[in-house]
Amino acid sequence: MLETGYLRETQTKIAFDKKALPLIRNSPVITQSVATFIENTSYPEQSVEGFKHLGTGNHSIVYGFGNIALKLSTGFTGKLAYKYGVAIPPENLILQSQFLTTLGNHIDKNNINDISIPKQFFAARTASGNFLSLHENLEEKMTMSEWIVENKLTIPEEIELLNTTKGRILTLLSSFSLKKGLNDLGLEPGASLSSRNIMIPKDTTDPASAELNIIDQPSKGAIHSIGGILNNMFYMSTKNDFDSLDDFLDV
Repeated sequence: MLETGYLRETQTKIAFDKKALPLIRNSPVITQSVATFIENTSYPEQSVEGFKHLGTGNHSIVYGFGNIALKLSTGFTGKLAYKYGVAIPPENLILQSQFLTTLGNHIDKNNINDISIPKQFFAARTASGNFLSLHENLEEKMTMSEWIVENKLTIPEEIELLNTTKGRILTLLSSFSLKKGLNDLGLEPGASLSSRNIMIPKDTTDPASAELNIIDQPSKGAIHSIGGILNNMFYMSTKNDFDSLDDFLDV
């Protein structure tokens, strides 16, 4: 699990990998971006202006700066807010970062090859209910759905690839107790694998055997709710209070 904390000055809840703090601390651009996101309650998206846009999901938007990806989820980020023209509840990026960290630790502990998780560095929930996370930038990779479109797979070829990949993931993760938490991936019987939540190397010629990188889990369902309760319990028992963002980065 990531360590947890609270920034008293701005009433911001955070989760972080202490080993990743130098990566954030040594980048004035990133630290300023985080500060702007936390402090700008009316337009937190201003924090990533000028950064490279990497992708947009239903509830969030992702930008890149160097080897760090910044994911924002507010009431007005993502495809759903644009589609309906109203505020949509954001994703809980603290829970998402905690879950992915747990999954990544399981993969590392069991020496599982051919599957990985983007390293999670930092996540925050502001007093306004907006979420931000910083994680490893996978710019050298692309989603499997993008690869399918770019390589013009037929529908039968796409179905075969998704079924093969689904089988690989189930086999690789084996008895992982939180496997059902991958509820945005489509691993349940009869479901179609969500290729937009799997990334593979851009230069691969054989996606059926390529290294897989799982992103954006969990986002919904029972595991999301249970995870939220457990995460809150963990937060209350382990949190570290800091006066401000500057105080936190000086740790």
